[in-house]
Amino acid sequence: MPNTKKPDTPNAKAIKANLEELDAKFTHAKETEKEELKKQAEQARMVLMRLQWLVIILLAGGLLWLHLSFTSVVDKVDERLAKMDAVDTRLNDMDDRLFAITPTDTHKKTNKDEISKDIQFLKIELAMISKLFEQGSYDDTLTALQAIDYQLGQMMGIAPSVKSALSNSIKTDIAYINTLKTQPDAWQAHIIKMRDMQAFLRTQQTSTPNTPLSRDDILLHDANMMLSLAISSASVRDRGLMTSYLQEARSQLESHIILHGGKIDPDSLKRQSKQKATDAKKGEKNNESTNNSTDIRTGQIGQQVALNTIDDALFWVYDLLANSPKNKELSSVLMLKSPQN
Repeated sequence: MPNTKKPDTPNAKAIKANLEELDAKFTHAKETEKEELKKQAEQARMVLMRLQWLVIILLAGGLLWLHLSFTSVVDKVDERLAKMDAVDTRLNDMDDRLFAITPTDTHKKTNKDEISKDIQFLKIELAMISKLFEQGSYDDTLTALQAIDYQLGQMMGIAPSVKSALSNSIKTDIAYINTLKTQPDAWQAHIIKMRDMQAFLRTQQTSTPNTPLSRDDILLHDANMMLSLAISSASVRDRGLMTSYLQEARSQLESHIILHGGKIDPDSLKRQSKQKATDAKKGEKNNESTNNSTDIRTGQIGQQVALNTIDDALFWVYDLLANSPKNKELSSVLMLKSPQN
């Protein structure tokens, strides 16, 4: 079969040459661009590495500067402390020298200091004795008073007249405390009365262990708890705390009475309690309290209100609050509190 392909014309050859040339240029440009990108990436990596090293160097330099600064401050502080120690040592040496060359004729000053120390010592001891007495520690109080009475003879800084008066006061206090030990005082009477109230309130509770507490029993139980706390306060002779707990117990009993439709006249109860206390004091002065004192609540002579109802228990609480015991200070303590001492 004859060849029908036409030979390339000059124009076709030129176009083909141009295309090949353009392709070669494009390939060369592409390779050149890749090389530029590689160079830029390498340069960026070098810049980042240098920045990292720069930051590391700055951090290391900062830490080194902080260490040097701290060391310098510590050295300065140590130096100042050493100087202060040296100054203290010199001052102590100067004090010793001055004391060595000071005349020893200080008899009057020594006597004044000795008197002041003895009086202050006695005040501290008697304050501790007063605290023991307020807490009802009669045996410890007696032991401490006897020790002070013995020490008085050895105290050279107190005038003989003051020693004699103070010794007489201590002996009076010892006799008074011995009397208190043989008979119940007002605090013990208060405690006994509160325990009697607790026993009565327990009999008024109606709930059993297997039944839930009623509102009445809850109020009576709370009043009983307040009385327990009041007894604890009275045992340590804390009048303020005992009064606050008795007031709480009074509130619970009043709520119980109101819950059952009862009426309460606090002013009347207070007046009756105060009048009872006044009558008792008058009876003590006339030695006829058991025969002539009439109870306002019962109208009976020389008899205390019996615990038959919650109203009676409430009156007992008012009576306890109105006749709250007051601690009597010992005569020896009062003597040292006088202005001349």
